[in-house]
Amino acid sequence: RAQDRPFAVLFEQRHCAACDELHARGFRDPAVRDLIGRFDVARLELFGAARVITPGGKTLTEQQWGRALGVAYTPSLVFFDAGGKEIFRLEAYLQPFHLASGLDYVASGAYRKQPSFQRYLQHRAKRIRAAGGRVELW
Repeated sequence: RAQDRPFAVLFEQRHCAACDELHARGFRDPAVRDLIGRFDVARLELFGAARVITPGGKTLTEQQWGRALGVAYTPSLVFFDAGGKEIFRLEAYLQPFHLASGLDYVASGAYRKQPSFQRYLQHRAKRIRAAGGRVELW
């Protein structure tokens, strides 16, 4: 993976309605599609046996890494900085606005200045509305 890009790991399960919804709606949203291109992305099965190399250089199975990270829900999107440190995560199916906001929060580096994702969401929604855009929360 590129060393200058953030890394996003999507933990899913084969039979997961929320995961299916994430792909059917979330990843098809134009704002999400634009932002996801700023990441290196890995898609893993939470209970999978495939071997992966973690950002820290350990070789684990998908399941072992998910457990080590404390992933308890699918879908979960775990973000790492270019140095391999976990910096943020989204756990659950989120509407496209929230998913795009999480991607933007990490890709823009806003997480460094605004530690509250909720505040970041409020400010981002306000900016979008001020520019004449629409924010669909549910």
